[in-house]
Amino acid sequence: MIDANFFLQVVIRPVLLATGTHSADAERLLLAIVAHESDMGRYSIQQGISESRAAQGFFMVEKPTEADIWETYLSRKPTFHGHAIEFLKLCPNATEPLRQNPFYACFMARMKLWREPTSIPKDATIEQLAEYWFDFYNGSPESERAQKVAEFINDYKTFVG
Repeated sequence: MIDANFFLQVVIRPVLLATGTHSADAERLLLAIVAHESDMGRYSIQQGISESRAAQGFFMVEKPTEADIWETYLSRKPTFHGHAIEFLKLCPNATEPLRQNPFYACFMARMKLWREPTSIPKDATIEQLAEYWFDFYNGSPESERAQKVAEFINDYKTFVG
């Protein structure tokens, strides 16, 4: 497990500032995503699913999502494309960048949210962030909303405080 404040200061905030996508709400949401998706850095690959289909990295981005971001978004946004390349250069020998390069993984998670037309709620409570996460980041069916949102909130409170 990684200290939440350390992860915020060393990974999340620098990525957001470097890419011009920073907001306090984005910081909190990405930190909450790490807390929930990877137990604050305990896992770097989705548990209970075959490795070939598993989401990867502390933000648990799926490889098809990563490919879609490159194909449908970064290919049309030269500035963000350049940022992605620069983050990849930070770990040039990484064979699984989502798992082995937290800066790149953070950027991919931010791009997944950034290209969403609905903005992250301003000055959001953790409950509002959990609902936003469920709607725009999580892939669970609607029938699991209450359970997944409650887990997200609990994980944030457990790992972040």
